[in-house]
Amino acid sequence: MTHILIVEDEPLIAMMLTDWIIELGKQPVGPARSVSEALALIDKTPIDGAVLDVNLGHERCDAVAERLMERQIPFVLTTGESSDSAHAEFNHVVKLMKPYDFEALETAIMALSRAGADQRPAA
Repeated sequence: MTHILIVEDEPLIAMMLTDWIIELGKQPVGPARSVSEALALIDKTPIDGAVLDVNLGHERCDAVAERLMERQIPFVLTTGESSDSAHAEFNHVVKLMKPYDFEALETAIMALSRAGADQRPAA
């Protein structure tokens, strides 16, 4: 089963994401509500993809995104701010503008699955 890390500090959004990821037949990991929680989950849990809120309270998810990139784990960024708020190194990443709906998340998760398959070595 595909494990999707949820990094979201808003409890209602985190619950919604958890439900939607289960509905998509994936296994949610988390939610992590801070950078430190997310990094700990990445280090100790198998993860195939992630949904990251850009802003987690007073911190940004950049360290989490960088760790995922180091491990070649695809991720989606979510934000309520303009799409220009993410660092240039994340320009290639799918971004969902809040509020997004189930269909937008489904499309993004399908893109993660394709990206993850592209990054795995051929058998």
